[in-house]
Amino acid sequence: MKNVNTIANVAILSVTFSVQASASEFLNGHFSGEFGLNTGMMSVESNLNTESNQILEGDINRKGDSENMALLFPVGVIEYNFGKQQLFAGMSRDDIASGDFVMAFGYRNQIVEGTVLSLSYVPTLSAAEVWQDPYLTGTKRSVTDSESEGYRIQLTPSSGTGFSLDLGYGTNEVENELSGSSLSNEERSILRRSGDSRYLNVGYQFPLNSTMFLSPTVTYIDHNADGRAMSFQSYAASLGLINQFGHHALSVNVDYAESDYDAINPVFGLKQSDSSYGAFVAYEYASLFNVDYLSFISFAGMSQTNSNIDFFDASLLAFSVGLNLKF
Repeated sequence: MKNVNTIANVAILSVTFSVQASASEFLNGHFSGEFGLNTGMMSVESNLNTESNQILEGDINRKGDSENMALLFPVGVIEYNFGKQQLFAGMSRDDIASGDFVMAFGYRNQIVEGTVLSLSYVPTLSAAEVWQDPYLTGTKRSVTDSESEGYRIQLTPSSGTGFSLDLGYGTNEVENELSGSSLSNEERSILRRSGDSRYLNVGYQFPLNSTMFLSPTVTYIDHNADGRAMSFQSYAASLGLINQFGHHALSVNVDYAESDYDAINPVFGLKQSDSSYGAFVAYEYASLFNVDYLSFISFAGMSQTNSNIDFFDASLLAFSVGLNLKF
């Protein structure tokens, strides 16, 4: 799973079926949480995937090869509630429902009736692998580490109905950056990938009936890389549906995004422009084998990125099943 951040970059690929912690959950004053272990398969088609396409030959402005890989990954969260406040570490159920597998450490507080404030830190637990020079041809490309961290401020409705606001700031550092190694120093400088990002997400969740909720959201990302050709602004819209019926809970999320880059990429002589779409489905069957704290969980997702530069076209398919234990 060295390239799971490929999933994350489609949106950042984290089962919530109660969108936020309710006020009553904050009043319990004890530890709680859940842990799940999932296994599955993932297929990635991308020139930036370090599991394939180690050597590029000829015209590199084409789609990458497809690579299939097995998945084994945990999901979970632990929380400590005291009064109307909460400390937490792990992946929140609302992030998982929208396909964002983000590990975070943070604090929640019901600041006013009906509104929960969350402050969290998203660290680098394991560095991702990227190509030192993604455009290198005729010889084997070498990998290097990419480390990122971020901070989030969220305002969410405690009842599950109402507006939500999510603000984020993150940094990314690529070690041993050699992008465009055959180019001039000036051209190489605008291909540097390290930088920082600002993130804004606004949404509204409303009930369709007593068990079904609809959640439209809009997202803006401003990424300032050290190289102007790697800097971009992205606008996205998504629609989520959550439904609970009996032992079953289902979450479906679809999204679409447009990204425009700031400067011409000197490798291709074009300013990059991408459009992407994706879908993510999460399912849970609670009280498996009539055991209250045990459930079956399954995730499935797909994403497709189409760029005006074929080199950056990418697609992903993933599916997993697993067990979840609540405590």
